Amino acid sequence: MTIKKHQAGISLIELMIAMVLGLFIVSGLLYVYLGSKSSYSTQGAVARVQEALRFGFEYLAFDLRMAGYSGCANVRESQTYVIANPPVPQFGLGGTLRGYENGSGWTTPTGWPSRVAGTDVLTVSALDNSCGANITTKSPTNANLKIDPANTCGFQPNEVLMVTDCRRADVFRPTSVSSGGGVTTLAHANNFNTAPKLISEEIPTYGSYDVDAFIARVTGWTYYIGINNRGNPALYRGRYDGAAPEELVEGVYDMQIEYGLDTVDDTVFIANQYLPASSINAPSLAPHWGQVVSAKVTVRARSEADNLVPDSKTYTYNSNTANNVTDRRYRQSFTTVIGLRNLVQ
Repeated sequence: MTIKKHQAGISLIELMIAMVLGLFIVSGLLYVYLGSKSSYSTQGAVARVQEALRFGFEYLAFDLRMAGYSGCANVRESQTYVIANPPVPQFGLGGTLRGYENGSGWTTPTGWPSRVAGTDVLTVSALDNSCGANITTKSPTNANLKIDPANTCGFQPNEVLMVTDCRRADVFRPTSVSSGGGVTTLAHANNFNTAPKLISEEIPTYGSYDVDAFIARVTGWTYYIGINNRGNPALYRGRYDGAAPEELVEGVYDMQIEYGLDTVDDTVFIANQYLPASSINAPSLAPHWGQVVSAKVTVRARSEADNLVPDSKTYTYNSNTANNVTDRRYRQSFTTVIGLRNLVQ
């Protein structure tokens, strides 16, 4: 009679083999998970850096293209006079766009985040095209300009405005804004403006502004790279009046700008050389800011997280405090050329 033996358990050798096989499977799964996680983190960082660059350039490119906009005529076709007391955005071929290489010649306004060393600064100014008003009555020989009684743009005393008729323009501050007699009167006396008191006295040949003249606010912006309250670099956009700037995007640590100049005396405004701001002189010399027709802007951004790329890289950032930083952040740079359409048409 044959007796069948039933297995009561597994041997130690079989258990060890099963454990080794299990470890191989778990290790494989862990390797795949870590690889997927690393890839996900890297792709997310790449996307955020690219988004930061695109977002920053959207603002910067728009304001650069609008530089010098003054309504019905650009700064090459009309003479602009700035009589408003400072601070005020500067207009004209020598002032509507101004760059500061490595920040040289530009002072960080009180209360603004400190600038990252070695980065450029850019200032632009333009007429605000979101709201404006036409003169309803030819301006008399006094300090008054009359517009629609509703004052739909909500002009206020002491804010910077521009009046233009396509031949000339005046940047001024209204001393008072009052309604009555079917009009709103913008008075511009000397306490908010420098002499001459009467706008119509500046170019007697043109005389007073007529009903075809246009009034709107003047805007001025400064772009620079600063250190935010988290200790990270960011692209900032600040107003001409020194109000607290807005942080556009974090992670932008460098901005370098070259300016395209048309030094040929013709009617076709095409850049024939690109120079940094330090090589461009005052309006009375050559080359000067009035010859600038485009800007080549390079912006560099980095990821917030470290340990994202295989090899560590060394780069110079904020040279006054942290020279030659070594990390494994993801970094990307983007360069574009932006035409100053109000200076070339």
